[in-house]
Amino acid sequence: MQDVIYRIKTAFNTDFEAVHRQKVQELNRVKDRNTNIRDITLELDLKDTLWEPSLSSSERPEGLLTVDDSEVTVLSGKQLNSSQKVQETKSTQELLCGLVVFLLKCEAACGHHYMRCFSQ
Repeated sequence: MQDVIYRIKTAFNTDFEAVHRQKVQELNRVKDRNTNIRDITLELDLKDTLWEPSLSSSERPEGLLTVDDSEVTVLSGKQLNSSQKVQETKSTQELLCGLVVFLLKCEAACGHHYMRCFSQ
């Protein structure tokens, strides 16, 4: 029974990855077409705004474990007062709780330990 479930999950993951790749390709095509449309609208002196497609953060789970420089607050030698320390601790705890929830959902969805999701 577990072998059947594993094969179903593996087949689903394969299909999902194929659909995800196709979506990324389509988004890239739209971006290319938007570039062409912008060139044309510039030549015609038109001012149209175009929809810019992108993947949501939930469609890039590997990005949840990546920290951008813009997400890091650097204190330039400043001391935090007590209310700032409390807020910073609360923010850190909320972030960690969110990460734990995400990892547990990943583990539940994949049917195996969460780290295996990222090693595939």
